[in-house]
Amino acid sequence: MVKIQVPATSANIGSGFDILGIALNLYNYVNIELSELYSFSYTGKEYKLSLSTNKDNLFYSSLEKTFKICGELVPDFKINIDVNIPLSRGLGSSSSAIVSGVYSANHFLKNKLNQADILDICNQIEGHPDNVAPCLLGGLVMSMIEDKKVYTQQIDIKNKFDFVVVIPDFELSTKEARKVLPEKVSYSDSIFNSSRLAFLINSFISGDNDLLAMSLKDKLHEQYRGKLIKGFEEVKKSALKSGAIGSVLSGAGPTIMAISNKNSDIIAQNMIKTWLDFGINSRYEILEVDYQGCQTLNLV
Repeated sequence: MVKIQVPATSANIGSGFDILGIALNLYNYVNIELSELYSFSYTGKEYKLSLSTNKDNLFYSSLEKTFKICGELVPDFKINIDVNIPLSRGLGSSSSAIVSGVYSANHFLKNKLNQADILDICNQIEGHPDNVAPCLLGGLVMSMIEDKKVYTQQIDIKNKFDFVVVIPDFELSTKEARKVLPEKVSYSDSIFNSSRLAFLINSFISGDNDLLAMSLKDKLHEQYRGKLIKGFEEVKKSALKSGAIGSVLSGAGPTIMAISNKNSDIIAQNMIKTWLDFGINSRYEILEVDYQGCQTLNLV
């Protein structure tokens, strides 16, 4: 049996829409072994009865696709996934299933694929690399696609931060969150984001938190997706008033993530109180960067 650890991720990080993503130290665990009969089960605090145990689930379909790409038949497996990443909350639950599925397949294919191959397959399934890249590689990662191939660069983070994720008690699918995005954006909004993205990357590397605060701002997705989330702007502002360096929509939402270097519990509690004013219950996690990405923990 092999046990695989796969991290949560937060994509976009404000101005890095569809480009940046970061791996966080909240994990799903996959226990998988060859078996004479297929079986699939879930455990964990985020497990829900709605998750499929049939072969149409995202983990298994990703595993199956990888075997087919490699020209191999899929053997039967006994699979258990310990689910700790919240579902449809903007913390990369889908990406974690895809990455761990492809990664697991490669293990049983005796590592036929290199890391770049794995990432390309994950991107084929997901459709964009901003979550799957940090999920696989760890750390803060920027990605681009050229001729259907994914290119990545990991970004050094000089300062130590807490990533305060405040998770509301409702789901928002990425598909629905993409529907509200406009087909075209203005030059001014494009320039607003591209200039801030350049400074965002440099701010993480240089450790300039004042520039980081300014460069987390966005005009390409948050203003549209925020309309789907009651109290969105108010919760973001409460994080800043409580001492956060900045606050952003995590992925497609609805989770809101604050970046801080002090008073993280107070920041989270005030965000929760603000959301409660709008009738929305939420909870929080204070996370750090995961630098390992998807990895094998043990072999039995």
